[in-house]
Amino acid sequence: DPRLEDVVNRMFERCFRDSEYKQAIGMAVEARRLDVVEQAICTSTDRAGLLSYCFDLCINQVTSRDFRHKVLRILVKIHRSSPTPDFVAICQCLMFLDDAAAVAEVLDQLIQADENSALLAYQVAFDLCDNELQQFLINVRALLPSPALPAPA
Repeated sequence: DPRLEDVVNRMFERCFRDSEYKQAIGMAVEARRLDVVEQAICTSTDRAGLLSYCFDLCINQVTSRDFRHKVLRILVKIHRSSPTPDFVAICQCLMFLDDAAAVAEVLDQLIQADENSALLAYQVAFDLCDNELQQFLINVRALLPSPALPAPA
């Protein structure tokens, strides 16, 4: 019904005008409006807080697996576009997406970067061990490149 859609769109406009981004995200998830979810997070001055809020909402409230995966993919995209990506949160989303290849890629990128990034890779790996199923961990490990062997002396 176009009239109902118009009412919902006006509610979104009001949420954005009043900077009520959590309300906009809640309604957008209920209405399955991924564009509004992304717009609310990207428009807000509290991007990290809204990413966390949307993740919790998605994991605890969204019953459709397909839609939950779509929301999580948007969260990964937004996290990755940040000047300082939250790799722990990215991998947490990827774990729920059961995307072992993407987690392995993130870990490999972190290990190849500077020492602080390598330490972050260890932290992500420890978080994985604490929170993920054994089969997922085996898949991630299988996808990681083998470490280079030291040259013989």
